[in-house]
Amino acid sequence: MGKNKAKGLKQANVFHIANKKILKAKSKTKPVATNLKKIPMSQEDKLANVDAAAHLLSQL
Repeated sequence: MGKNKAKGLKQANVFHIANKKILKAKSKTKPVATNLKKIPMSQEDKLANVDAAAHLLSQL
């Protein structure tokens, strides 16, 4: 009864291999390094004043 069995290495299940690749792709997130500087509140007020002045000049 066992004569029809294939001898040697069996082919790996395709879905099993695909699932392994997906697991390897996942990794922990890494922190993002930025060189952006925070604008102080006094600078923000100056920027708002400049924007308001430019808006008034454009209306003339």
